[in-house]
Amino acid sequence: MDNERTFEMNGQKEKSGSAGRAIITFSRGWQTLVATRSLGRRGVEVITGDEYAMTAASFSRYSVAEFRYPNPTKEPDAFLDMLERTILEHKPEDETTPYVLMPIHKETYLIARHRERFEPHIRVPVPQIEHIRQVHNKGTLATYAAERGLPIPKTWTPKNMADFDSMAPEIKLPAFVKLREAASGVGIRKLRRRARTAYSQNVDSQKHGGLRFAGSRNKASGLRQITGGRLRRRHTQGEYVR
Repeated sequence: MDNERTFEMNGQKEKSGSAGRAIITFSRGWQTLVATRSLGRRGVEVITGDEYAMTAASFSRYSVAEFRYPNPTKEPDAFLDMLERTILEHKPEDETTPYVLMPIHKETYLIARHRERFEPHIRVPVPQIEHIRQVHNKGTLATYAAERGLPIPKTWTPKNMADFDSMAPEIKLPAFVKLREAASGVGIRKLRRRARTAYSQNVDSQKHGGLRFAGSRNKASGLRQITGGRLRRRHTQGEYVR
């Protein structure tokens, strides 16, 4: 057929329609497997990538090639370098062939920040980094929605402990607490009572100023989480970063 062409990946020559080619990250995710199958059934050549081998999407019949990349959080520069090499390696010779990069998980944030590095070679259908920052953090998202009168559950986003103390009387328990930056239900807790915890001022140079709470692991997990702050456990201490 006129709309068929031959390409070689994984050492085998195959025929494909001209629907395009896509590079998908986080191939261990079930959502990536669904996307790979959906695209493949529509004639799109899918290249799957992950920091781990033997992933769900890489075993799909619709994954025509796979690649490994460094951890995007721990080694962002190495991740970007590997992704760029992969994009160039699989770039279609015919410039009219649709070629799309589809980040699936947390690497989306990093790719959005460096999209100008990839856009000369591949389409990057993700929002601008400024827009992602507005909604990625659940605290800023709640504030954004409230300011525009959008219907959301009553939400408190105090800036510090003093701010929380002033809000505490109006917070009815039980209440649900969410980490500011998490997904898939991670970090959601239902609090039935408040407990004070000793804390000291702390500044996180990578994120924002915040508070560090001393105490046991269990106490740290219950520390004023009603603040909706980001909680990260470090040994026996929990850290809230506003």
